Amino acid sequence: MPTEIDECREQLDTLHRQIQPLEAQLLGLKEQERGLNKRLRKLVLKKSPISRLTDDILREIFLQTLPSSRERELACFSTSIRPGISPMVLCRVCKEWKEVAEAYSPLWATLRLFIIEMPGDDDPNVPESTRPHNPLRALEQGVANCLRTWKRKTKASSIQLQIIFLQRELYRGPSLLGTLGPTDFQRITKLSLCRVRYRDVSQLPRNGFPALEDLILTIYNVGDYRKKTGPIRAFEESPLLKRVAVDELVSGGFFPVLALPWRQLSHLVLKSPIPTKFFNTHLSDCPHLSHLSVLPGYDSLSWGHSIPKQTWSWPNITNITIGVWEYAGAGFSFPFLLDAINLKGLKSFRLVGGSFNLSRQSDQGFLEKVQSMKSLKSLSLCFIDISQSTYPLLFDLTPEITTLEIQLRTPEDRENDPFVVLNRHPHLLPKLSTLVLEVQPGWITMFEKKAFVTFVEQRMSYLPETRLKRVVIRYASTDRVDVDEPFHFRDLEEFEEEGLLVEFTDVRSERFNLKDVWHWVNRDPDWAEAWPEVRNLFVEGPVYLRDGYIE
Repeated sequence: MPTEIDECREQLDTLHRQIQPLEAQLLGLKEQERGLNKRLRKLVLKKSPISRLTDDILREIFLQTLPSSRERELACFSTSIRPGISPMVLCRVCKEWKEVAEAYSPLWATLRLFIIEMPGDDDPNVPESTRPHNPLRALEQGVANCLRTWKRKTKASSIQLQIIFLQRELYRGPSLLGTLGPTDFQRITKLSLCRVRYRDVSQLPRNGFPALEDLILTIYNVGDYRKKTGPIRAFEESPLLKRVAVDELVSGGFFPVLALPWRQLSHLVLKSPIPTKFFNTHLSDCPHLSHLSVLPGYDSLSWGHSIPKQTWSWPNITNITIGVWEYAGAGFSFPFLLDAINLKGLKSFRLVGGSFNLSRQSDQGFLEKVQSMKSLKSLSLCFIDISQSTYPLLFDLTPEITTLEIQLRTPEDRENDPFVVLNRHPHLLPKLSTLVLEVQPGWITMFEKKAFVTFVEQRMSYLPETRLKRVVIRYASTDRVDVDEPFHFRDLEEFEEEGLLVEFTDVRSERFNLKDVWHWVNRDPDWAEAWPEVRNLFVEGPVYLRDGYIE
């Protein structure tokens, strides 16, 4: 005799038999719904303005999504082959965009590998699950994968390669350039190799870079290999090479590390000391040289050095940055090269050093060279401290200056503040229109706000054609210094109403691993805007990124 339980089970079975066809029908309806939604989206997209863009217009839009030249020099863009930034992110939008992006090789032209510190397998600050078992092997594989992807996407177009090592320990594995071949080198127009071994660069094919226009190179272990291999000749006959920035150019006093087509260069940055003999031998005739940054060698620390003087042919030189030596007991000795070239056409002059203290008696030769700079429009002084007597000596000889740039790191006392001095000598710099200040933390605490405002007020009272037009204050905030005072003040607002352009910029974030002595490379538009990659020469490690060194 059926129980109540049996009856319930029978009723459930009956319901299940009725539900099954309904569920099957619902699934079919859901599938139709998905299909109609997909079709509707396609129809809507076809009607939308963006779907009517031609591939040519899409490609131009894609080019505009690439990181700017300044962004590409920041650590967060450790490599251009990353899922989260353009151009890789464009391939994830839709099939059509992926096809357009991958077929357009200029999107992939630049590969930047910012190789930072990798967590070791014993690093307690990194979860065990994310530590590479073999960091060196992981580095080799990661770089090789990036290079292979890059080669595939760039096809046969011109390419730009930047490999920057910022590890605590120098890289000692196999050459990371091994993935590239001679045909790849022949396509490179811009090349940055920073903190790489001399051996790896010396093994590059001789004269194998016919399309190269820009070269940035810092190498180590020079002494171990230079006697065996001789100077690096991979770039000696690059017919298009115009801009070069190198760290170590000579070894063992004079031995040349690098052979270059010196006469065709227009921009040259030499980070390490260069002896006079090298200039006399290789750089005395540079008809196209317009921009130079140099640290002269120790063999020429006085105007009366024993090396025979020469007159060099640099007819187009317009921009010079010089690191000035200071040595115990003798103050400053200004670089020999000023005495070897004609400076009448120079437009921009920058001095970088420690403490700057000019004397009319001991520095007469230097002052005469400054006075000969008849076309000088921009003067930049980047020092720890500048004595109050130096400003009038220098500015009295440069009345045509329209742009003055001052970077002070740690002034000795408030009397050396430039605006205290300039307010005492109001006749100096009568044509000044642009003032750029880079105020290091040591100057922030001693900045004479009242003297600065008085100076601006005085210059705004000039006739419209000669008054001050632009003030740029670049400061490096720190946890120890309150930058709200004296920089974020309202005293300049009344001058802004009269047309003065005022810019305040906290530059701590953009100075990623850059020593303060090299900060000028971020300020000078001739370098920062025209050749932003030159910053690679000055960046130093080690560096850590939250998202790892490569994706």
